[in-house]
Amino acid sequence: MVHQLMVSKEHFCEIIESIKDAVDSDNKLSECLTEHFRYDTVVCSHDKLYSDVIEFIEGCFANCGMVSYYCFDTDFGRYHNPDKVYFANASELYDYMVKKAQSVGSDR
Repeated sequence: MVHQLMVSKEHFCEIIESIKDAVDSDNKLSECLTEHFRYDTVVCSHDKLYSDVIEFIEGCFANCGMVSYYCFDTDFGRYHNPDKVYFANASELYDYMVKKAQSVGSDR
């Protein structure tokens, strides 16, 4: 039996886009302050919040661990390592995770 997903594709993509926007904003602000003060400055870190949201989302998809990979290892699809799976966008990631969750559900 496949578990019903708690997150629609549209909502999933919106959440990932919100995380991306927040990470990008944090990075831009830190870069500006680093340039202004001439030393590395981390203004604020939302790493714990990002981590918690990502962990929750991954739990909806049989904990396949790919959300964190997409967000941080591929920089939201902006970086491609040819030796690893690649998702150009959150929609592709969602489709992949649905298939993974279904295969886990059918194994039971």
